Amino acid sequence: MTLHGLWPEYWDGGYPSSCTAEEFDESVVDEIGVAKFEILWVNVKEEVGEGNYTDFWEHEWDKHGTCSGLDQVTYFNETLSRHLKTPESVYENYGGSVNKQEFVDFYGGSNMVAVVCDAGKYLSEVRVCLGVGEDAVPTEQIECPQHVLDEDSCTEEEIYIDEFYVDRCTARDNFGCKDETRSNLRGDRMAIS
Repeated sequence: MTLHGLWPEYWDGGYPSSCTAEEFDESVVDEIGVAKFEILWVNVKEEVGEGNYTDFWEHEWDKHGTCSGLDQVTYFNETLSRHLKTPESVYENYGGSVNKQEFVDFYGGSNMVAVVCDAGKYLSEVRVCLGVGEDAVPTEQIECPQHVLDEDSCTEEEIYIDEFYVDRCTARDNFGCKDETRSNLRGDRMAIS
């Protein structure tokens, strides 16, 4: 599983976007470590080494990072460090299904996570909310506002976990992925009031 992003969000709904004209600095990916991005924040639409490979991270910075109050190195490092753990049941049933309630409970319960599914049963995103410290750095997971919880769209008791080509590697051995997580997560959130 992989990150989608981290973005500020208003407590009562909506989020700011594209707040400054600060251009994405591709060297930040190298500074942090491209291998770390390739394991935790995979661009699933482009192959490594393709000309547009960093476009995904550029989009995340341009749309969300510029509104975070953080510089680029801090934004990307904080996002990578907030990578959610993956329930062991996902590893055990990868390509199969997991019990929705057990999955939700793993992330803190129904007031702490919105699980988004395609067709009501195919995992697409796991959305959690994080507090924001005085320095704009995300803090701990917090209870999500109702508008985020309302985005939960997994209506079946079982959630199906699709396999992605990028997960067919030995990533569990890299960066302690088995313990640190691989997640097909499409949307960690910061909720701000």
